[in-house]
Amino acid sequence: MAKFSQAFLQGLLQPTYQQGLFTAAQQAAQLPGQLQQQQMQQQQMQALRSMAPMERAQYAMQTAKTPAQITAAQAQINELTQQQQETEREKNKVTAFKAMGEEYSNLYTLGVSEGDIIKRYTEDAKNATKKEYGKVLNLPDDVIESLTMEQIVDRVEAQKSEQGQDEYAEFIANAKGAITAENYNEAIQKAVKANGVQGIQQVNTMYGATLERQAKAKQERIVDASVSLRSGMGVATLGGVGNLSKVKVSVDGQGNLTPESKAYLENIATSAFVPSINKNFNFEESKGGGNNGGVSGEDPEDPTIGSLFD
Repeated sequence: MAKFSQAFLQGLLQPTYQQGLFTAAQQAAQLPGQLQQQQMQQQQMQALRSMAPMERAQYAMQTAKTPAQITAAQAQINELTQQQQETEREKNKVTAFKAMGEEYSNLYTLGVSEGDIIKRYTEDAKNATKKEYGKVLNLPDDVIESLTMEQIVDRVEAQKSEQGQDEYAEFIANAKGAITAENYNEAIQKAVKANGVQGIQQVNTMYGATLERQAKAKQERIVDASVSLRSGMGVATLGGVGNLSKVKVSVDGQGNLTPESKAYLENIATSAFVPSINKNFNFEESKGGGNNGGVSGEDPEDPTIGSLFD
């Protein structure tokens, strides 16, 4: 035992032996830190895997340490931004064509040029507006057909009078500013005699506001609908195309339009597309008789439907 102790003490005095013990002690001290670093790296990798491509690119930009890394990260961000913009533009176009109606959506699917579709729709929308104004004036279809848009508008504007303004103001006061399916047609007639073409847009705006208030009171889900208006003059348009606009409607717990929303769309629009429930509606023949606004044009295989106007 005495010999072993003496040999051990002599070994401690040797520099190489001392260095070996120091290195071993240093490695032992670093072990917990290395384990912690490995754990942090694993957590970072897990977080990176769960990130969207844009988030990963932005993270790379934030953690870049060299000019080359910064340049590469910025290039990735630019590329992803362009892809997102192109995707959004395509979604908006699909929504617009579906709002125009099934006929125009099918033309787009078949590859007809956007310009030709918009030109055709614009002419059809103009005729729809003329027809709607003619109905307000109680004109026969053949008379409406024989008149130009300008002549129809002049006749609508000629309805305005001070008496009409008084009667319209009284009507709105009695209705407490609420326009519903029950009083919509009467409101239109009185609004035209008060404010001409502008009166129609005023009533449609109040109708939409009434529907939204009622939906909120019932705690119904309110969603966007892209629509082709029956009369589109003087309204904000969707994508700069006349008669196309966006309105609010409500859906029930099963994801269907509420009866109030369906009646609203039927009154103000010839067709509509509601992205959140993935449905098209055609009302062109339903107002004043015919069907009740059938659902048409659904394509469950279309990957763009249901994600538009997010």
